Amino acid sequence: MRSRHILYAVLLFALSSHLSAAAGKVESIGAFDDPQATASLRSVLQKTGYGVRLPDGSLQCEIWFRSDATILPKPITEGAIYRFSESELIGVIRFPKPTADFRNQQLPAGSYTMRYEVSPNDGNHLGASATRDFVLLIPVAADKDPHAAYKLDGLVSLSSKASGTSHPAPMALASPGENSPLSLTKTTEGFYVFSLRLKIERGEPIPFAIIVEGSSPQS
Repeated sequence: MRSRHILYAVLLFALSSHLSAAAGKVESIGAFDDPQATASLRSVLQKTGYGVRLPDGSLQCEIWFRSDATILPKPITEGAIYRFSESELIGVIRFPKPTADFRNQQLPAGSYTMRYEVSPNDGNHLGASATRDFVLLIPVAADKDPHAAYKLDGLVSLSSKASGTSHPAPMALASPGENSPLSLTKTTEGFYVFSLRLKIERGEPIPFAIIVEGSSPQS
C-alpha cells in the first residue's frame, strides 16, 4: 500500500510538472537597462519586469510596464476594450532573438516601446484579431519621449521603423479575464497570451493581456 501511495505521488508530480511546462513560465527580472533608451524613458518604467518563457524553456520576450499608466473613463472608440489614450506608452518589450509581429512581419532582436492604438474600422486592419486593441512597437532609439502623444499617422510612421515596411509593427491585446492572474496561457488558435493585473497611476490594478507569440492571417 505504501509503495502504491509513493507511485501515485510520483505520477501526480510528473503530471503537474507537465501541465506547468505546457503553460510556459513568467519570471521576475531586474530593471530595464538598454543603453539605446533615453533616461526619460527608463525613468517611467517599473523597476522590475517580466521574463516570458515558452513551454520549451526558451525566452520569448522581456517586458517592463510603465509605472504611471493612466486610464480614461471609457474606451476611446466603440469596440475597444481598454481605456488607454491613443498612443499612450504602455511599456517596453525586448526580444532576445528575431521574432514576428502579429502581422507576421519579421522584427530584429532588440528593445521596442509599446504604444496603445485601436485598429481603424475601415477594412485596412492592423491585424485580424478578436479585439481592436493593439500596441504598436517602435525601436527605443526612435521613441525618446515617453510623454509624447501621436495621432495614428505619426504612430504608424514611427512603428514602421520596427517592421522595416510601410506597415506598423502590431502586437494584439487580448480580452483579459476578470482576475487576470500572472500567467502565460495558450489559446485554441495557438497564441501565447501573457496576462497580469497591470498597475496604474490611480486606483486598483486592471486586468491586462497581450499576445506575445503568434501571428494572424491578414484580411
